[in-house]
Amino acid sequence: MGKDGEVAKLTRAYGSLAENSLFNYLFFNSLTRRGLVAVNIKNERVERLLDTVAAMTGETKTEAIRRALEERRDRLERGADDLNPADRLRRLLEREIWPTIPAEVRGTRLTKEEEEALLGFGPLGA
Repeated sequence: MGKDGEVAKLTRAYGSLAENSLFNYLFFNSLTRRGLVAVNIKNERVERLLDTVAAMTGETKTEAIRRALEERRDRLERGADDLNPADRLRRLLEREIWPTIPAEVRGTRLTKEEEEALLGFGPLGA
């Protein structure tokens, strides 16, 4: 049975007690512990950020939250958040950039002329 079905079943079973505040506390506390109550975001900055990310990606808000949490969990598991910027840059280069460079070119230095051409220097300077 899905979460909505279970909530409806519990509400039908205990509906007459719903006016009792102690019952409400215990009932909804039970639902929360069982994962049957949705997250309620009460932070305007978080809501705006969620709206922006969902609009940019075309994902639902739920999907945007799920992906963000999975990505953060993955970073934490890898220990990436513990690295300083220089180590993170090196890790990026090692994993993403350097493998795309052909093997015969890796480790060779550019000539002065090649460096200047890349920087936009010509015979008359910059």
